[in-house]
Amino acid sequence: MDSANKRKKTNYISGIFCVFLIITCFIVSPIHTPEVWAETKKVSGTVKHRIELARNFIRSTAFKPPIPVGEMETIFGTYSSDDPQWNNATFYSVWFIENLNFIEHAVITHPGGDQIFRTAQGRLKALNVHDWTSDHEGAIIGGTGKFKGIKGRWKEKIVHTQTQVTTEWEAEYVIK
Repeated sequence: MDSANKRKKTNYISGIFCVFLIITCFIVSPIHTPEVWAETKKVSGTVKHRIELARNFIRSTAFKPPIPVGEMETIFGTYSSDDPQWNNATFYSVWFIENLNFIEHAVITHPGGDQIFRTAQGRLKALNVHDWTSDHEGAIIGGTGKFKGIKGRWKEKIVHTQTQVTTEWEAEYVIK
């Protein structure tokens, strides 16, 4: 075989190898994984019913007399939404509040029993001695059933007065 034919054969094999390499890279590329194809869903609504189940004041006994260091509040409620998956979902949340800063952990139970877990932290804005507002964001950190693999963000605006509590919420999430 002369050198010209060897070069043609080598170029042909190199070309096939390059095509094979490009196809392999395209197939295993993270750009084409199902996680990226997952659709981001956005839902919103209000809270229909909200019941403050308990409010416990936490005091430090390191001081005489004991001083308050914060409070823990548990809340139960029902969401209202145009999205049938979220309408009538219930939530149970626990808040720890210290100097108007709070940390919240919540479980959302959807009709059918599937659950979503979320967390948030923020600051309450006092309107007067009894009334406050909060406009905060948090994270959707997991779920069960059809919400297994859920991740996303949560936004909530709460106005809490002595006579009523209004809450508007919005969730943006992906299920992987």
